[in-house]
Parts: sequence; structure tokens; C-alpha cells
Amino acid sequence: MKLKYTIILLILLIGVIFIGGCISSKSVPTPTSTPQVVYVTVVMPTPTPQIVYVPVTPVPTPVLTPNNYQYCSNTYPGSTYNPSTNKCDSSAVISTVSVLATRAKAISTAIDYLNPIVKNFANSQVQKSSSGNYNLNQVIDIWQSIYNQWTYVSDPPNFDYWTSASDSITNGLKGNCADYAVLNAAVIESIGGTARVVTACAPGGSPCHAYAEVLIDPSGIQSDANYICSTNNCKTINYHISTTSSGVKQDWLNLDWSANYPGGPFFKDDGTLQIYYPNGAYQTSNG
Repeated sequence: MKLKYTIILLILLIGVIFIGGCISSKSVPTPTSTPQVVYVTVVMPTPTPQIVYVPVTPVPTPVLTPNNYQYCSNTYPGSTYNPSTNKCDSSAVISTVSVLATRAKAISTAIDYLNPIVKNFANSQVQKSSSGNYNLNQVIDIWQSIYNQWTYVSDPPNFDYWTSASDSITNGLKGNCADYAVLNAAVIESIGGTARVVTACAPGGSPCHAYAEVLIDPSGIQSDANYICSTNNCKTINYHISTTSSGVKQDWLNLDWSANYPGGPFFKDDGTLQIYYPNGAYQTSNG
């Protein structure tokens, strides 16, 4: 009997332990997966960048009056108005034309885009995303790189010297506005673009300034504006419209160092521009 009761007691004890174990296992919470976080990017519409253009036409032969002192000074630096002849002083005019021709030659020489130093430098500044045939993105890559590295160093007063692009590169991208303009024109030419250098003076004849411009495709102006302003947080791009002697209109994008971005605002000039080309040609125009 004792053995029978002992066996029954053991059976009951094992049952209690089994039930207790089942209850314990049910009390453990079932693991759940980590909640997902969904990020929604809201793209706010931005206004289409405006395009500002300034016609540039040849300066007409003026009818001089006693108020044309500024015209003589701006068009032919160093000349004076002669009231007796109602003309700019002839000797000064001849001298100034010679000065402009000499300056055009100096600028042409300084834009040494065939120099390997210039070509290698230009290639090194183009980003992989802009690879391919010549395009405006390459120009913007190079301009931005030069702008970020440029150290402004002025020349002595009345020092009419044009540093070559290759020298500016060798010297560590240092110089004044004229040096910056020449360098930009040279690197653009070295990768297959077309550029020019513009000089102008503020109303009153001072200060004077120089900057580069690049010829752009008129059919792609809006897309160019969208691209430039998407990376520079701008609202406008600025360019000159020139008309060639054969009547062809050309669009020239502003690449001024002081504009802070390609196509930035133009220098506030007095209305007269001297324009110089890499081949040595030059012209006087009104802005």
C-alpha cells in the first residue's frame, strides 16, 4: 500500500511541475519586429531662374558737344575734348588707338590656351560628372575651382601688365581681376570653348575692371540657367548679346570674379566696353 501511495504521490508531483512549466513559458512575451520608419521627402517648387540679357552694339560715331569730355576720356583714355574743332584731340586719339591695339596683342598673348600647363590644369578641374565633349558644365566646374582657390593681389597704379594664364597657374592662382579674366578665357579655349575678355570703367572713370565671358548656345539658355542656379542658389543669370558684323547674334555669359557665380551681376560700368579676343581682335561697344 505504501508503495502504491508513493507512486501516486510522485505522479501528482510531476504533474504540478509540468503545469507550472507550461504557465511560465506562456508568460514570456513573443518578440516583435523593429517598427519601420518611412521618410517622406517633400520637394517644394522653386521659381524658374530669370535670365537677364544686355544688348551690346557697336558705339556709333557721336556728334560731339562741349559735354563730350567724358566720351573722349572713356573712349580714348588720355584724350581731351577740343572745343575749337568739336573733336577729341587728334594726337591723343592716334596715340590711344595704338595703345588699344598694343593692349589687344598683350591680352591675346596672355591667353596662352595652347600652353600644356593651361590645358593640363583645365583638365584636372573638370569633374567626372561633366565628362564628354565640351559643355557648359565643364566651364562651371573650372570657374568654381578657380574662384575657390583664387587669391586677389592688386597691381601698382597705372600698371598695364597682363599676366599669362600659365604664369597665374604656376604662381598658385594669385593676381588681380585682369589675371582672373585671362585665366578663365584661356582654360575655356583650351577645352574647346570660345571666350573673350571685357574691360570697363565705372561712371566717372574709376574704378576700372576686367572680366571674362564665354559664348553660350542661345537654345540652351534656360536649361543653363536652371543648372547654374540649382548649384548656386541664384535667381538670375546675366549675359551680353552681341551682334557680329554679319548680323549674327551671340550670347556671352558673364564670368566675372566679383559676380560670385557664373552668370552673376555685371560690373556697373559707364556704358563703354572694350572687348578683346584670343586672336588679337578688339572692339569698342556700349553696354
